[in-house]
Order: sequence, then structure tokens, then C-alpha cells
Amino acid sequence: YSQEAYFKLGNYYYNQKEYKEAIEEFMKLSQYFPHSSLLTEGYYWIGWSHFKLADYAKAIEYFKKVEGEEINLELTQKAMFMVAESLYNLKDYQNARREYQSFIQKYPEAELSANAQYAIAWTYLENKEYKPSISEFKKLISLYPKSKFTEEAQFRIAKGYFLLGEKDKAISELKKFIDGNIKSNFRVEALYILSQIYLEEEKWMDSIIELERLIREYPKNRYLPDALYGLCLSYFKKDEYNKAIEIGEKYLKDYSKLPFGDDILYIKAICWENLENQEKAITDYQNLISTFPQSPYVEKAEERLEVLQKESE
Repeated sequence: YSQEAYFKLGNYYYNQKEYKEAIEEFMKLSQYFPHSSLLTEGYYWIGWSHFKLADYAKAIEYFKKVEGEEINLELTQKAMFMVAESLYNLKDYQNARREYQSFIQKYPEAELSANAQYAIAWTYLENKEYKPSISEFKKLISLYPKSKFTEEAQFRIAKGYFLLGEKDKAISELKKFIDGNIKSNFRVEALYILSQIYLEEEKWMDSIIELERLIREYPKNRYLPDALYGLCLSYFKKDEYNKAIEIGEKYLKDYSKLPFGDDILYIKAICWENLENQEKAITDYQNLISTFPQSPYVEKAEERLEVLQKESE
């Protein structure tokens, strides 16, 4: 075979996702034509084949062979970036971060520089180092304001403040994100987090507003059970017992076996008592005791049940 034939065959196997075979053909190019002008690119695709096979250490070995070449600048840039990516996939976040930083310093205007800055932020986020991750996401927005990562970076900053317990900053950033990114895939989670902050702070009216908005705008979202529970609790705390019961019944209709089922039944029973409907209160207490015998509310439910049954005699 000619050097071109080995190279084309290697590319064919790579495109067919037959990565081991691709490596074999590119290695033959290296073996039989050690001075070939195609060898640098061959090493690059060997690196990618190892990367696809999740052999990141081997990928680094071959990407570094390309990184040292200056003949094809685009290939050199990509190889340098892939060294960092391979280290990231090895969960060697410190060295990955160093490689990403070196890439940005060497190629600040390169198309992949925004990707590198995004990945730097994630090297901190992976280790739950929220403060430096926030700093790096802010740097991403500042350096690459038009990148495809800007929207997510804004969300990660807001969520980072929430995870740090800096609730005022989180609320400010979440509101800004929610209002400015109507079509974002992260918006539903942003609304949910905002509602959870208000629940934690017992700002019941604010939590009602945000939870109603979450349910209205995203009726099939993955946070729906939690949202219904939070809404039921918030209406209960605001003494809006009929609304609490209405929301609680929606929860029990679809999610009765989920963790908040006993909470909902207990809240409903208290609401019925406050509405002076002893019969329905008794029914909910009985359902709570029979359905959730291990619930921490059982003892209180039994006490109230005994009182109500005596009163109804």
C-alpha cells in the first residue's frame, strides 16, 4: 500500500466508528512511512480513535505528538485542546485546567478558546468548588459574550450562589436569568430554585407566585411533584385552606406514593379541621395512618383522630 492508501483506509475505519481498525491502519502509516507528510494528521486521528475508545491516556500520548508540530496550525490547536479534554475525562481536573489555560494564553482568538474557558469553570464545578466556578463563568461571559455558553454560564452563576447559600445574590441572578432567557432549557430549573429559596425563607406569597408560574409555564416539568407540594404548603401557611386542599388533591391523584404523600394528607386533614369539616378530616387522618404507617405524622394523626371521633359521637 502507498502512504495515501493507509491514510484513507484509517479515515474510512474511523468514519465507520471502527476505531481499533483505524488505529491499526494509521500505525502502519507510521511504521512503513515514518517521514510521511501525512503522519502528523495520522497521529491526530489515532488520538481521536483512542479518545472514542475512552482510552484517554493513550489519546493524550498521540495528541501530544501533534501538539509539537507547527506545520498545520489548526491541527496543532485542536490537538492541544484535546489533550485538555482527555485530562478532563480522566477527572484530572487540575492538570486539565492548566492545559485549558495554556491553550487560551497561546490561542486567545481561537474558536475553541470559549470552549476552553467553559471547561475551566466546569473543572471547579465538578469538585463542587462553587466560588471559583462562578469567577470562571463570569470570565467566560466577559471574554466571550457571544459564545454559545453565555446563557448556561449565567444560569450556573445563579445556581452557584444558591449552592453557596448566598440567597440574595442567587435571587437577583435567577430573576435576571429567568426574565432574560425565555426560551432557555435552564429556565425551568431556575424557576424551581427560585421557588425553593422562597420556601426556605418562608416567603409564602413569593413562593406561591413562582410555583404557580412554574406549573403554568411548564405543566409537565420534572419538578412538578415538588412544586405541587410546595404550593400546597404555601397556601396552607397563608391560611388559604381550600386552595391547599385543591393542590394537595392534585398531588395525591398522580403522586400519592412519592415522599410527600404523607405530608400532603396531614396538611389536608388540618385544613379540613380549620374548615370545620370533621368527616373529611377523619378520612384523611385514617388514610394517612393506613397508607403511611411509618410516617412521623402517624402519632399526631392518631391523637387528632381520637379527639375527632369522640367529638362526633
